[in-house]
Amino acid sequence: MKSLLPIVLLLGTLMASNGQRKILPDHKILNDYDLALPFSYVELDSLPKTFSWNNVNGTNFLTRSLNQHLPQVSVS
Repeated sequence: MKSLLPIVLLLGTLMASNGQRKILPDHKILNDYDLALPFSYVELDSLPKTFSWNNVNGTNFLTRSLNQHLPQVSVS
């Protein structure tokens, strides 16, 4: 039983590292793609001088500020 444990762990690691990917035989490099970066196709003059999410064509996309502090517990 103890001799099967390393094999089971190794197989589990190999299966977990591949995840849900199916590697096809002709594909040698993962994530082999190139995309143009915005600076290569957007003219600087076409961008607005200022931008704020609280006024995008009259719509506010911001949420109100919430108190996200950690509670302080006083134990005496």
